Amino acid sequence: MKSFSAECWFSGYEATHYEKDLGDGYTLVVDIPRSYSDDFIDSSEPVWVRIYYLGGLYIEHIFQYLGGGRWYNEFRTGERYVTSWSQSYQRSYEDFYWIYNKDVSSCKSQQGASGYFMYKFDITFKEYELPPAERLPIHEDFEGYSVGVFPHKWSLVWNGQGNQYQKVVEQYSYDGSKCLQLWGRDGWSAVAERKFMPMEDVIALEGAVMVSAVPTNGKLACRFGFWNRDLDTWGKYFHEFHFHADRKIYCRPDGWSGVYWSPYEWYKCKIVLDRANMTADYYINDELVMEDVKCNRSDLANGIVLVSDHGSVKCFFDSISLYKFVEEYDIYMDGNYIGKTQNKTITIDGVPYGEHTFMAKNSKTGETTVFVDRNMEIVITVGGE
Repeated sequence: MKSFSAECWFSGYEATHYEKDLGDGYTLVVDIPRSYSDDFIDSSEPVWVRIYYLGGLYIEHIFQYLGGGRWYNEFRTGERYVTSWSQSYQRSYEDFYWIYNKDVSSCKSQQGASGYFMYKFDITFKEYELPPAERLPIHEDFEGYSVGVFPHKWSLVWNGQGNQYQKVVEQYSYDGSKCLQLWGRDGWSAVAERKFMPMEDVIALEGAVMVSAVPTNGKLACRFGFWNRDLDTWGKYFHEFHFHADRKIYCRPDGWSGVYWSPYEWYKCKIVLDRANMTADYYINDELVMEDVKCNRSDLANGIVLVSDHGSVKCFFDSISLYKFVEEYDIYMDGNYIGKTQNKTITIDGVPYGEHTFMAKNSKTGETTVFVDRNMEIVITVGGE
């Protein structure tokens, strides 16, 4: 359980935005509207109370006076976590200068005492019953788990066909000897997640996905991508891959990638998410298939999600990584490929004496930069700083 109280002084003439770090990754945000009158309850605008956990919306409460003695009072998000809640308003009749000089109002205008109010609330809620969020990078190949168990670094959100079918198996693997099997059923998916701390601006999620059969009920077979469990009743999905019953791989929320999938064939799926712009690029088997796909609120993504959906077929996942993304470049010397780098500054040693032509090719855009050097050692700066 986690409990706290908050007192937010505000003016009846100004809107107030209040933030408080609650510790342990929790942040409180309260937005109180301008009242437009001498009495706060005459306001027709709502008070918003939001609690975020590691950047993702956890609890959202709205309180609004509707007039005629009627009030609107509702948890929009996260009510299931709240065990107790109380709130009150207090109008200030203290001397105005005492309030202003104590700086408890956070208001810039010097209104009279009757223009100040205090919004106070107390809340106790259950903290996440999930593994703590991790910092990047995250790498998972399932090799460190025993066969037949569900991996403890992941959370089984919904259990599909049953707990006994959501497990590490050794019959198949993309790289190594094991992978994770999920098996959902029509009306109840098998969903596994791993939470991360969304700190970096551009992040890349990649993993290998294999589906055992084409769903006979026409429903979605598999999902792989980003989500936030607590934004909606069933979680909010953002940028993700869908393996559909029409055997097409879709890049959601956009459309078909142009790639068909076949049962028992591995597909390397990669999403590069720009959290600041809420756009993503999609790769299948290292080929860019879609770019700059917009998904609103995807900056709130804080979980990797693996899903065997309502298609009722087994799905397998392996070699999953989440990391800060850096542009990659393929390097060529005299037209011959010599390696790949993620650095803007590339040092190449042991170059034969003489004049040589080097080319750096951006792995995503295909843009090339050509350099000529006559030395035994070359340092290439790509794009500059």
